[in-house]
Amino acid sequence: MQAITIRDHCPASELSKKYDEIYSEFGGIMKKQSLAFASHPFGIYHTFSPEDVDVEAGIPVTGSPKAEG
Repeated sequence: MQAITIRDHCPASELSKKYDEIYSEFGGIMKKQSLAFASHPFGIYHTFSPEDVDVEAGIPVTGSPKAEG
């Protein structure tokens, strides 16, 4: 299964806001690349502390996503 992901950092108290930012970006990426949802969104926590969360949010997609940066 293909997925698009964005990895970023934020304090744990701002995690919900960070997810909102990332998932908003996905909409533009999916439209630009003609991708469609294939399954439920997910999150991976590479590290987690109150001061710093290294989070990677993703959405499985149909099609062939291309890296954008």
